[in-house]
Amino acid sequence: MVFADAEDQQLWQGLSAPEMRYVILAANDVEAKVIAARKLRERGFDGVIVAHSMFADHADAITRAGADHTFQTMAETGVGLAEHIFVEARRRAEELEA
Repeated sequence: MVFADAEDQQLWQGLSAPEMRYVILAANDVEAKVIAARKLRERGFDGVIVAHSMFADHADAITRAGADHTFQTMAETGVGLAEHIFVEARRRAEELEA
């Protein structure tokens, strides 16, 4: 596992991880994620790149730079919270029926 700053030129000069198959871009800065996705693809990385994004236009930029999947963090969080509510509501309804 490697934790690094995508804007650090020394990272890109010394990066050699042929066994690497997956990359998660978790930086807060959208430009850092764009740089990282682009640099990885330029260096021949053909594994899976995923990233999070707050906004659709940022997600588009990251995907255009080479990411395979970009998840809009707030939208995904909202869906996850709604799923928890449905599970809890179902559990409570089953308790009342029992």
